[in-house]
Order: sequence, then C-alpha cells, then structure tokens
Amino acid sequence: MLKYNLALGLWEIGGYPFFNNIKEDKSVSLIRHAIRKGVKYFDTAPVYGFGKSEKILGKAIVNNREDIIISTKCGLRWKKEKLTSIYKDSSKKSILEEIDLSLKRLNTDYIDIYYIHWPDIKTSFQETSEALNILIKKHKIKSIGLSNFKISQIKEFSKYLDFNYLQAELNILDTKNLDIVNKFISKDKYFFAYSPIARGLLTDNYEKILLSNEPAIKRKIKKLNLENHTNIIQKLKILSQKYDLNIAQLAIKYLLQKKNIIPIIGTTNKKHLDEMINIQQKNINELN
Repeated sequence: MLKYNLALGLWEIGGYPFFNNIKEDKSVSLIRHAIRKGVKYFDTAPVYGFGKSEKILGKAIVNNREDIIISTKCGLRWKKEKLTSIYKDSSKKSILEEIDLSLKRLNTDYIDIYYIHWPDIKTSFQETSEALNILIKKHKIKSIGLSNFKISQIKEFSKYLDFNYLQAELNILDTKNLDIVNKFISKDKYFFAYSPIARGLLTDNYEKILLSNEPAIKRKIKKLNLENHTNIIQKLKILSQKYDLNIAQLAIKYLLQKKNIIPIIGTTNKKHLDEMINIQQKNINELN
C-alpha cells in the first residue's frame, strides 16, 4: 500500500517532440527539490524525449534510489526520433528489450511500477502478460500498471495477470474515467491521474489558456462541454477566494480527497510544485 499521495510527472522535462527542451540542470534540480520536499513518486516513460526523461531521472536520484518510487512504461517504440515514428508494440520480444534500456537509462536495477503505456491491439494481452511475468520473476520490476486502458481492456488483461495500478486522465472538468475508478480501485489498487489541471485550463490563467492556439489545448477544449466547465471554473474562483488558494490547488485537492487516487503533477516550476505539496493536508468539503 502506498503511503504517499502526490506524484511528479516527468513528461515535460523530456522536451522534444512533445515540449520545448529544458536545460538538464534545471530538471535535475526540480527532481531533487521534490525529493527534499517529501515527494516519493516519480512518473516517466521511454518515449518522453526518446529516453531523455528517464536519463535525467536516473541522474537526479543517484543518492536517493531507495527513498523513492519510480514508474516507467513500455509498449511505445520509435524508429527515428520523430513524433510520426512512434508506434505501439507490447510484444514479448519488445518488452524484454525495453526493460533493459529503461534500467540503463534510469541507472537502477529495478523499477517499482511498470506500465503498459497504451494497449497494443495487435498483440494479445496473454503475450504481454507473459513478458511482464518474466520481469517480475527476474526482479526487474516490482509491480504492474495499465495506462490508458478502457474498462473492457482492463477486464481482459486481468484474466492473465494481476495489476495494482491504473493510470489515465482525470480532472474536475473531465471525469469520464471515474467509471474506471469505481469499477477497479480498491484497498490495494491505485489510480494515478494525469492532466489533473487539464493542460492549464484549471489555473488562474483560465481565460488566457482558453484562447491558446496550442493544438493540445485546443483539442482539450473541443472535447469538453464549454458551458459546464465554465460553471465549474466560476465555482472554483469563489472557493479560491474563500480559502486563499489558487484554482490549480483546488483542482489537485479535488483528486486528493478521493480514496486511492493520486494526481500526477506535471510541472517544471518549483514554486508551483510547492503549492501542490502544501495543499495536501487541507480539507475542502465543497469539492466533494
């Protein structure tokens, strides 16, 4: 059972092809700052910067490996370091290759939580499960997670191998994955919520973000019910004044107050991270 309820997501520090590149020293400093502040869980993946994110995490935790929980992923490969070159492959052969590449980049001999990044419909879950079971027996991974799986896929996978962690998008504006939480999350199973502030929509810069031309944000807005999420933002604005907090803190607190849900904080800013850490102990009933 996890004792910690906040995670630092390391997608952005990978930089290209998903984000602008960040100086490595700044990213290392952020991770070490998070560890000093008590953050124990760090989430990365090979495809984040084509291995860069894993390498940075490996460098940052040299003296703290036993104090933290690392999750990384498998099932996304690339032929060239280009976005269009990324493809799904959860075959046994691929996973057995990927694990050693990740261990080397992370400078460790085991991974705490190993996710299938996205379901690969070309490979049977039975074959994928066989590969993961080999890694458990070899002590290369401690536990298994499923990322971005639908309910039907989770049920099918569970026929072959047990898992303790699920990861998918969840925030106060986009709650569709609460169905997964309600069906599968229990005493020894946890849900890690990425995009907890909806790519910046759940911040005090809401109006500015709403006008953004960034493709990922425009896609996010298109998927949401504009009238509904405007009402939610207005409610959060009122609560932010009442509790002297910002909207992002309230969005994180919404998830923290739900049992066995752990938000993944995707930030490269120490101040923003500290704000999220500081909100953990506060109880806000109006968010339930």
